[in-house]
Amino acid sequence: MAVGSLAAQGQALLDAAYAGLALATTTHDPPTHRFRSQGLPNLELCCDDGVLAVWLERIEHRPTDPRGCHGDNYFHWVIGLYRCWPTGDGVIPPTAAAYADAAADLLEDAWALVTEFYDRLRVPANSVFSGCECEDIELGDLTPSEIEPSGGCAGFEFRVVVGAACLTDTGS
Repeated sequence: MAVGSLAAQGQALLDAAYAGLALATTTHDPPTHRFRSQGLPNLELCCDDGVLAVWLERIEHRPTDPRGCHGDNYFHWVIGLYRCWPTGDGVIPPTAAAYADAAADLLEDAWALVTEFYDRLRVPANSVFSGCECEDIELGDLTPSEIEPSGGCAGFEFRVVVGAACLTDTGS
């Protein structure tokens, strides 16, 4: 896929994450709601079949000369995957089994996201960014999102750094 802008780069990451989750052998479908976001997405939809979102966390300039006059830009993306977390009914708290089932679902999602996404980026024929070299993509940490004490949404955030070399038109 030729990627010519940050919006297209974000969409390519979102599409790859979704495709990886769709092919994974988990007990549920990939999230129904998927979109590019400006920062942490609105999670009100997480209990309606999940949320998969991608947003740009920051742009980093890495100097390639001692004076810092020349360098390359790297785009730090976050892929967020969120599902419903047990809340109980306001009177009776969720059971331990409900927590265990929800945690198992989230761990399945996390494993599918990391392994499927890794395969899409690291195979010799990179299926996310054609023509992009392996050293231009850094797979970062996958960390759990915060869970509100009252319940609601929980999930994982996966960080991916993509170099400007992966844009076909770096002026975009």
